Amino acid sequence: MVQSFMNIVCILLYQLSEEGPCEDISSDGQSSSFNEWILPAKEFDGMWESLIYESGLKQRLLRYAASALLFTEKAVDPFLVSWNR
Repeated sequence: MVQSFMNIVCILLYQLSEEGPCEDISSDGQSSSFNEWILPAKEFDGMWESLIYESGLKQRLLRYAASALLFTEKAVDPFLVSWNR
């Protein structure tokens, strides 16, 4: 992926992680209720392409995720966003 910001070129390289899920063990010895993966994970390679949704839903999901990441990066108050849509 190549991004350009004010004539500065930033090249980002990603490599699929072959590590499986990491399980967090709490201090009381119980395993957690979630799994965490380092992304992009080889285990999920090709999964997005195999999903079948109504027309346009994948694009809306990607736009939503991109917006959420951008708002987080810019420290936008999530209550302000949810209030104003």
